[in-house]
Amino acid sequence: MRKVLLSLALTAGLTAILWAADYAAVASNKQIMAVVQKPAMDSLADMMKAGGPQDDEQWAKAATNAAILAESTQLLHMGGRPKDTTVWPENADKVIASAKDLVKAAEAKDTEGFKKAMGGTGSGCRGCHNLYKKKKQG
Repeated sequence: MRKVLLSLALTAGLTAILWAADYAAVASNKQIMAVVQKPAMDSLADMMKAGGPQDDEQWAKAATNAAILAESTQLLHMGGRPKDTTVWPENADKVIASAKDLVKAAEAKDTEGFKKAMGGTGSGCRGCHNLYKKKKQG
């Protein structure tokens, strides 16, 4: 039984490695952030400013935006997207984990959980933005 489980685990791992090797990035980090992540995060931030989602429709929208944020942040780990081997992946992982917590909070309609997860999500975003995002001059 142990050999069967080990064999299945190795097969799954090798399949994931081979699939990832075929991945070729098309969108830039800037494009992903501008068109996918920023609108999702802006929507969540607007809800946060209002004290959290206010009705069933907003809770559903929050769950969707959080899921999109988690999924799209995984793209930032792929291909040649990471800008370094420490800060970038650490903060991307923080965004992913916090966005997953946001999904759970939204599905449970948990305002306090939503607020806590938003803090982690924003912190993960700022961790890279403070280092890599060019400040506008003006």
